Amino acid sequence: MGGWPYQYVVPFQSDAQAALDALRADVFARGDYYGSQARPRNIKEPVDRSGESGTRSILDIERVSKSPASRRAAPLTPAEVARYFGAARPTVRMVEECDDL
Repeated sequence: MGGWPYQYVVPFQSDAQAALDALRADVFARGDYYGSQARPRNIKEPVDRSGESGTRSILDIERVSKSPASRRAAPLTPAEVARYFGAARPTVRMVEECDDL
């Protein structure tokens, strides 16, 4: 499967899964994903229809997990945050400008 870069910025929520769910619902409602010609009834339909190419959006990420896996988002470890950003709490701009992620 090829990769399609995309990124989103959402307001902080302590519950990462809730933040992901809200973002996915927003992207779905706007139809802001690949293959959005026919209006699906739910998020699962465009994900299923897109097959291996994916929707090229956050709809392809189903949940937050402790470690990276297919269709999962996982937090960086503190060591990874330090390596990529040189700071324990990177700013949005630092994340947006990081080409290594």
